[in-house]
Amino acid sequence: MKPVIRPALRTSWLVFVGSVVVCALFLAFWSDWGAVAAEVETARTQYEDRLGSLNLAGQVAAQQNANAVLQKHIDELKAQTGVREVVPFTVPEDFTKPASEYFRVAYSRIRDDLLRLASLRGSQGYDQDLGFGFLQGGLPDPERVEQWLLMLQLTSKASYLALSAPHNTLHNIKVGDLGSAFEPVLTGPEERQALLREYRFDLQVEGSLHDILWLVHQLSAETQTEDHRKMQQWLSGRNGVADKVYQALYGEQTQAPGGDATVSPLVVLGLKIDSQNLEADQSVQTLSAHLQLAGMEFLTDEERGTTKAVAPARGVTASGQGVRANRP
Repeated sequence: MKPVIRPALRTSWLVFVGSVVVCALFLAFWSDWGAVAAEVETARTQYEDRLGSLNLAGQVAAQQNANAVLQKHIDELKAQTGVREVVPFTVPEDFTKPASEYFRVAYSRIRDDLLRLASLRGSQGYDQDLGFGFLQGGLPDPERVEQWLLMLQLTSKASYLALSAPHNTLHNIKVGDLGSAFEPVLTGPEERQALLREYRFDLQVEGSLHDILWLVHQLSAETQTEDHRKMQQWLSGRNGVADKVYQALYGEQTQAPGGDATVSPLVVLGLKIDSQNLEADQSVQTLSAHLQLAGMEFLTDEERGTTKAVAPARGVTASGQGVRANRP
């Protein structure tokens, strides 16, 4: 007796046909029937018509090269902006006395030398405190000596350049009092992590417009100028300030160690000029300038990871508009 397979065969065919119908419906619903591929090909054709054949490997190589050039420029910018440790603004490793004693000697020698320069240049009303009037003759806290030496480096540079104006017309040169609570300012894009640490201070001068503009250019010069080199000689040349500091600490025959004496760059954050030409018959205009200056350094990746997001720096921009800043 033969088995009956016709019903089973019929069922199998029905299942097969049903599966084909389901697949067709699925493809009809999900497939674009080549529309996307056609659009891609159209876009490629239009691109090649305008710019030529698309060389993806060449584009990738060009982008990598551009990234390398950009990184080089960023590294150069960081190197130009960083705050350096320059003799005599660093405590020697073999100095056995309290660090505040080293600051006292360095500060007094630098202050006296700049006061002598002001006298030679005929600068009237020169303020010799260099921003440290708050100390009132005392010594700074030992744990803050490194920071105060760094600020002494920056304020000394600003004062030296102000005293080097070509027409000797800058008077009443004064660095704003730093204050015992001074702290560097962390700045960067608003609502993001900080990028820079700024060591800010104010400088006031009076004189001719020519010498004020000369000073601004010297402070913000991208390359070393002749006056910058003269300052390096003043600091680290034979019988310069560094030698005087070391001789006061170690004996008359001592010389300061050599090395790079390039003082950290200063950035002009703000400039305000007022006229002091009060009399109609004055032949030379006397102007009063208030400069907001800063030494800057980029934070390391590790430091950026530990700092909170901050707002842009507070100060007067070139347009005269104020921007905000947070302190650490």
